[in-house]
Amino acid sequence: EQGLYKCFQCPAAGDLFTFYQNYLHLSSTDALKHGAERAGITLKGLKSPNNSAALDLTMRETIFLEAAKYYHCHMLDNGGKEYLIGRRGHKEEVLKDMMIGWSDGGLVDHLLSKGFTPEQLKASGLAKGKDEGGKQVLWDFFGKGLAIFPHFDRGRVVHFTQKDPERVQE
Repeated sequence: EQGLYKCFQCPAAGDLFTFYQNYLHLSSTDALKHGAERAGITLKGLKSPNNSAALDLTMRETIFLEAAKYYHCHMLDNGGKEYLIGRRGHKEEVLKDMMIGWSDGGLVDHLLSKGFTPEQLKASGLAKGKDEGGKQVLWDFFGKGLAIFPHFDRGRVVHFTQKDPERVQE
C-alpha cells in the first residue's frame, strides 16, 4: 500500500528502486531505468554508467565482487547445477539474478591470477594461509562443493553465506 518492502530475514527495506538495486544488483541509475522500463515510461537524457566503474570500491569490496563473479560463473558446470537446480529445485534465472555460486577450491588461484596479493586475499577473509618453510601457502576460505550466496548492498558484495549440501538438515 505504501510502496515499500521489508525483508524479514535481514534488515533490508526501502522503496521499489532500493529493492531493484538490492535484488537485481543495480546502481541507483540502473534501478530507475529498470523501473521505468517495466512501467512503460521512456526516460530522456539519462546516462547509464558502468556499474563497477561508477562505484568507488575498497580493495576488500573489489576482491569480494571478483569472488562473487568467479563463484557464479562456475556454478553451472562444477556441481552447482546438480544441487541447486536438480536437488533444490531452484530456477536457473533466479540463480543468475541473485548471482548464486558454487565453490570449487580454485578461488585463491583465480584471484592471484587477477593480480591480488596473498596479503590482500588474507585480509579480505576469503583466503587462509600459513608459512611453510619460508613459503606462503594459501587456500580458499570456502571449501570445495558449497553453494555460495553473495549478499549485495548498492552494488557491493558485503558478505557471503554458504550452504553445505552434504550436511544433514534437521
